[in-house]
Amino acid sequence: MRRRYTVVLAIFATALATLFGLVSYQVAKGALERELDRRLIWSVGAAVEVGLLPSEVAALRPGEEETGIFSAAQVALVGLTEYVDDAWVINPEDLTTYVSSSSYRIGTPLGFLAPYREEITEAVISQRGVATGLFPGLDGRDYKYAFAPLVGSQMAVLAIQAPADFAQPLARLRNLLLGGGVLALLLAVFLGNLLARNVARPLEGLSRAALRIQRGRMDRRVKVDRADEIGRLAQAMERMRVGIQERDEQLRLMLAQVAHEIRNPLGGLEL
Repeated sequence: MRRRYTVVLAIFATALATLFGLVSYQVAKGALERELDRRLIWSVGAAVEVGLLPSEVAALRPGEEETGIFSAAQVALVGLTEYVDDAWVINPEDLTTYVSSSSYRIGTPLGFLAPYREEITEAVISQRGVATGLFPGLDGRDYKYAFAPLVGSQMAVLAIQAPADFAQPLARLRNLLLGGGVLALLLAVFLGNLLARNVARPLEGLSRAALRIQRGRMDRRVKVDRADEIGRLAQAMERMRVGIQERDEQLRLMLAQVAHEIRNPLGGLEL
């Protein structure tokens, strides 16, 4: 019983701690990711409002890297990298660059954006910012892309890449929750064993008392100083012991009287 009590309590506490940890982790992750998406969409939306003329940028052709339009657009994107890791103005049809914050030349294909063509198309059709899901970078960090069409344009889309820095605090939270689960397991084992011992030990005492009564040893009281069900069971067993003891005493008296009544006529007959 003690072992089963401990195991059940340990399983319950561990399952509860694990469920709480998973729910907390998912809620925190979802909230942080939504907040990052909101900030990325706001950033990309604000960036397309300044310094980028869609008709002029979309008219850039390979070899025009020395023009004033290209230089002005590149300066705007380089300024944007103060807040994000990288930025490009791309053609949403073939995913080539018009201008970028790095050293890409006009018309360079950006194959790494191909998996996000659906998000780019959504941004063009809805004429609003769209953020992607998380993806791992080469440095082991998590990143996100955000896309927004230049104002009134369907041929020029601003793309930015930003780190999802909330992943590191989330990883620490996950490790903390795992540690809490292990601690909850150990605490549950300790408390389960303590509670089981608190229940099992009086029951073992009552079991020994029942065996003494069964063997006719009525001299020791059944005593458990508790106010719960085990205490009431002990009181009932004590009343049973007293009742059996009184019945045995009455039986002995009756047998003595019967023996006395039998011996009297036997004595007369013998005389």
